[in-house]
Amino acid sequence: MLELMIVIGVLAVIGMVLISTAAVSAWRREHRRSRLLAERLLVEGHIERLTVQTLQAMRQAARDRLRSTR
Repeated sequence: MLELMIVIGVLAVIGMVLISTAAVSAWRREHRRSRLLAERLLVEGHIERLTVQTLQAMRQAARDRLRSTR
Protein backbone atom coordinates (compact mmCIF):
# COMPACT_ATOMS: atom_id res chain seq x y z
CA MET A 1 0.00 0.00 0.00
CA LEU A 2 2.85 2.38 0.88
CA GLU A 3 4.56 1.60 -2.42
CA LEU A 4 1.39 2.47 -4.33
CA MET A 5 1.17 5.81 -2.51
CA ILE A 6 4.83 6.52 -3.31
CA VAL A 7 4.24 5.72 -6.98
CA ILE A 8 1.17 7.97 -7.04
CA GLY A 9 3.17 10.74 -5.33
CA VAL A 10 6.02 10.41 -7.83
CA LEU A 11 3.57 10.47 -10.73
CA ALA A 12 1.91 13.57 -9.27
CA VAL A 13 5.27 15.33 -8.96
CA ILE A 14 6.21 14.37 -12.53
CA GLY A 15 2.84 15.64 -13.73
CA MET A 16 3.31 18.95 -11.94
CA VAL A 17 6.81 19.33 -13.41
CA LEU A 18 5.48 18.68 -16.91
CA ILE A 19 2.61 21.13 -16.47
CA SER A 20 4.96 23.78 -15.05
CA THR A 21 7.43 23.28 -17.89
CA ALA A 22 4.67 23.62 -20.47
CA ALA A 23 3.36 26.77 -18.78
CA VAL A 24 6.80 28.39 -18.67
CA SER A 25 7.41 27.45 -22.29
CA ALA A 26 4.08 28.95 -23.37
CA TRP A 27 4.78 32.12 -21.37
CA ARG A 28 8.21 32.52 -22.99
CA ARG A 29 6.73 32.01 -26.45
CA GLU A 30 4.00 34.59 -25.82
CA HIS A 31 6.48 37.01 -24.25
CA ARG A 32 8.76 36.76 -27.28
CA ARG A 33 5.79 37.18 -29.62
CA SER A 34 4.62 40.26 -27.71
CA ARG A 35 8.12 41.75 -27.76
CA LEU A 36 8.44 41.20 -31.51
CA LEU A 37 5.01 42.77 -32.06
CA ALA A 38 5.99 45.82 -29.99
CA GLU A 39 9.20 46.23 -32.01
CA ARG A 40 7.22 45.90 -35.22
CA LEU A 41 4.77 48.58 -34.10
CA LEU A 42 7.66 50.92 -33.31
CA VAL A 43 9.16 50.37 -36.75
CA GLU A 44 5.77 50.93 -38.39
CA GLY A 45 5.42 54.17 -36.45
CA HIS A 46 8.85 55.35 -37.66
CA ILE A 47 7.97 54.45 -41.24
CA GLU A 48 4.68 56.31 -40.97
CA ARG A 49 6.42 59.43 -39.64
CA LEU A 50 9.05 59.31 -42.38
CA THR A 51 6.33 58.88 -45.00
CA VAL A 52 4.48 61.94 -43.70
CA GLN A 53 7.70 63.98 -43.66
CA THR A 54 8.58 62.84 -47.18
CA LEU A 55 5.14 63.75 -48.51
CA GLN A 56 5.33 67.15 -46.82
CA ALA A 57 8.74 67.79 -48.37
CA MET A 58 7.47 66.70 -51.80
CA ARG A 59 4.46 69.04 -51.53
CA GLN A 60 6.67 71.90 -50.47
CA ALA A 61 9.09 71.23 -53.34
CA ALA A 62 6.18 71.15 -55.80
CA ARG A 63 4.84 74.47 -54.41
CA ASP A 64 8.28 76.05 -54.60
CA ARG A 65 8.71 74.84 -58.19
CA LEU A 66 5.31 76.24 -59.19
CA ARG A 67 6.10 79.59 -57.57
CA SER A 68 9.47 79.81 -59.30
CA THR A 69 7.96 79.16 -62.74
CA ARG A 70 5.37 81.95 -62.50
